[in-house]
Amino acid sequence: EPSATAVGERTEPPALREPPRDRRLPAWLRRIIRRGLSLDPADRYPSMDALLADLRRGMCVRRHGLVCAGLAVVATLLGSAGFVAASGLAAGSDDPCAGAVRELDGAWNAGRKQALEAAFAAAGGPGAARAASQVEAGLDRYALDLRAMQVDSCEATHVRGEQSAALLDLKSECLDGRLAELRALTSLLLAAEGGTIGHAVRAVDSLPPVERCANSAALREVTPAPESAAGMRVRGVRRRLALGHALYRTGQLADGLELAAALVADARALAYRPLEAEALHLLGSLERAAGRPADAEESLFSAAAAAEAGRDIEATADAWLELTDLVGESGTRGPQAHRLARLARGAIERVGGDPRREADLEDRLGALHLAGGDLDQARRHLERGLALRRRALGGDHLAVADSLRHLAELERAGGAPDRALVLYRRARAIAEARLGPEHPEVARLVAGEAAARRDVDHRGEPRAEPRTAEPMNRGGP
Repeated sequence: EPSATAVGERTEPPALREPPRDRRLPAWLRRIIRRGLSLDPADRYPSMDALLADLRRGMCVRRHGLVCAGLAVVATLLGSAGFVAASGLAAGSDDPCAGAVRELDGAWNAGRKQALEAAFAAAGGPGAARAASQVEAGLDRYALDLRAMQVDSCEATHVRGEQSAALLDLKSECLDGRLAELRALTSLLLAAEGGTIGHAVRAVDSLPPVERCANSAALREVTPAPESAAGMRVRGVRRRLALGHALYRTGQLADGLELAAALVADARALAYRPLEAEALHLLGSLERAAGRPADAEESLFSAAAAAEAGRDIEATADAWLELTDLVGESGTRGPQAHRLARLARGAIERVGGDPRREADLEDRLGALHLAGGDLDQARRHLERGLALRRRALGGDHLAVADSLRHLAELERAGGAPDRALVLYRRARAIAEARLGPEHPEVARLVAGEAAARRDVDHRGEPRAEPRTAEPMNRGGP
């Protein structure tokens, strides 16, 4: 299991001897062999079922029954009796995708649910029981989405014959990354402490969307990972990146910063630019959360450059989005933030459109226009962001509450406290249902609601000074 301890550790496995070149082995089979032979236990398959799932996806085709070929080749190359036994198990199956979700079952299952409930109960504190319930429901939904896409992608290749094996490999790699994120976050939540519990619901809400693994065009464009022993090290760094993201999402900034700095160094040593972009963006997010905006800006610009070099258009969009927000929140660099927003919009269009990213951009543009005093433009962008979030996320997502709060701040700044009061109440209802009445985020909404009520009660009285909009707090660590 990922652990928050020893976050800065790095190990370099000895060079792996490649399978004989006179064997005509496909890339996916070489990948399985390298993972099976890894000297680091964390890099190996967690179970024989997980190994079998990869073998079935790569080797099995349904034609007048199941035909599985070549498993003996794997057994010979690896020299393992376990692989010989695996071949017999695979040949006895009649469903090439039956094992596609077994590794997922190890990351989130009934036993882990019970352990999470016990950990939250032991940590205690206000809202722990509600947080456990909300986290469990969110992880259930995420695991179901992940399971559905794993099976559908496998069947698209091995059952329906409508997807190439190469595209299946790309989607499987993306889904493996989502699985690593799920496993790392649940592992940290199982060791829940008071501070972690306070971040838990938002942490689950901010897991990377599963549906982005269906974006075939974006997946094909990214520079492929190396197929040598360096490729195995790339996968190892990515698993540690998942832990870094979990540390960030749960507010464990010191450990996260230590790990992220090590990951940037490892990614640069491997000279794989998409991996470097991921590590730099994580570092920038952590630096920003830790109150180091100048460092964060430098890291995020470097992340955008690495993402462009590695043709990772999704990572490029995410870097420009966060830079827009970071530069804009200073309150004094509006023109530069607007230019960054144009870069973010272009990157989102290049991805093929993404309602979540589009909503985030509209929200950021609303904040920029509000800070600049253009209330009409701010309202247009914030209302569009709210509509996009409702369609993409549902009406009870915390991001929807954020949009409602931002609109409330706009109305209050514009001298409409009655409308602000209604919007604060709607935001509070969502946050209270998700986080509990004693959560700090709910307390901030209650304070905003009280301020709007005072404005209503004192409407018509002269103000000592013009009201200015407060900086928008976007939640998260």
